[in-house]
Amino acid sequence: MAGLPLVLGVEVHAGNAHSSKHGQPGLLKILDALPWAKKPKLVRGDNGYGTDGLMSALEEL
Repeated sequence: MAGLPLVLGVEVHAGNAHSSKHGQPGLLKILDALPWAKKPKLVRGDNGYGTDGLMSALEEL
C-alpha cells in the first residue's frame, strides 16, 4: 500500500513552511470534500503526520 502512487492534490508553500502542521489543513480539506463512499478507510501517518492532533481530526471526518 505504501508504494501506491496516488496524488490527490498539491499545495506549494514557502521553504520555511514544510512541516506537517502546514499541510494538515489542505489534507483535511481534500478528505472532507470526498463523498462518503470515496473516503479512504486508512490514512497512513508517517513522520510528522502521525501526530495526535491529525489523528483526532481524521477521526472526526
